[in-house]
Amino acid sequence: MSSKVLYRTIIPEDGIATVDDRTEQTVETLGLLDDDAEVKPVSGGAGDYSIQVSYLGTYAEMLSTELRELLESSTIQTMPFHTLAGEGRFEDGYYAAEIADSNRVDERSAFATAVTFDLVREGTRNSHWVAVETNPDQPDPGSPEAFGNDTDALVGIPANAKRVKVVDSASQPTERAIPTPIETVATEFGAVDLYDATTESSNTPVYLYDIDYAEQGKVDVHLWDSYGRSKFGTEGETAWQRVFDRRRDFRGAAVMENGRLRVHLDDEADEPDETLTASRWDSDDEQWSTVSEVDPAAAGWSLFDLDVEQIGMVRVNAQLEFVSDDGELYALDMSLSRGQENAQFWIVEDDPVPNGLVDLLGPITESTVVDAQSVQTLVSRGEVRL
Repeated sequence: MSSKVLYRTIIPEDGIATVDDRTEQTVETLGLLDDDAEVKPVSGGAGDYSIQVSYLGTYAEMLSTELRELLESSTIQTMPFHTLAGEGRFEDGYYAAEIADSNRVDERSAFATAVTFDLVREGTRNSHWVAVETNPDQPDPGSPEAFGNDTDALVGIPANAKRVKVVDSASQPTERAIPTPIETVATEFGAVDLYDATTESSNTPVYLYDIDYAEQGKVDVHLWDSYGRSKFGTEGETAWQRVFDRRRDFRGAAVMENGRLRVHLDDEADEPDETLTASRWDSDDEQWSTVSEVDPAAAGWSLFDLDVEQIGMVRVNAQLEFVSDDGELYALDMSLSRGQENAQFWIVEDDPVPNGLVDLLGPITESTVVDAQSVQTLVSRGEVRL
């Protein structure tokens, strides 16, 4: 059975009613752990498509929570919706989503849940560009000198993107150019081209590109809730939840991941040396390897508090507060962006970073002092047309 995908969430194709027939019926989708489904008609909905997704099994509540958070996201408001395999269909495109209902099928059990939502068509690849807007800036107080003083502003674009160009504005641009990546890097889910926004002619370059719907989101940065377990279950199913709500109460560690670097942040860890750990993707061995130098016990500092600030497609931002073995508190802002080898850390108050924190975070910190401030959105082709 062919399936549909909303951003990175799989929905069986038989669960979709077109604009023409949704007033006659939509269908209820029973999503199982192996992505098979059975469907039955239900009442019509209000959007271009009205969909009800039901989950059964161990991860039912987790899966419905992930979908609900995506639908209610304040930063990811227009998403690709497309056929998972085979030829594209006329309904493939970019959609805004609105949740209609979310509940347990049986209030006595968390193993059967349902989410009902509407999709409204916003455009297609032929009407919109994917855009990464930037505003390179050196924050004040900025990045600790101990982490480096490079001045590049890296922007990651999927290497399989098509017709990449850079303009000076997302509305009626006056400058256009074909940018040259400074490097192509491997990630767990595909290659990423890295561009330096400070080398473009505009001070606030906007990167425009086209990419197949099926490839969108594969190399994006993600924030996960580990639920205190391994990422994959016994059947190979994903046992972590993608998080789209910054207010979330985490059930396990918060995990920032961009396919090159994975950082576990657990302010509820029983042992201080487990509060912050990191791994790197080894593209040769195709596995994650622990960054042994990131050692809270040796550094004398552990994670005290995590405050997630923003969850986007190209970056995740958070403020981390650390506590020393002596009870001293120190806060840093953190961001992890698409394609970057390391995270970026920024001083919150104009106080020197303690040596122990430099030792703890140095192995996973970018050396640049410039923040590209990348944000991914969609831009109408009419807005940037000559």
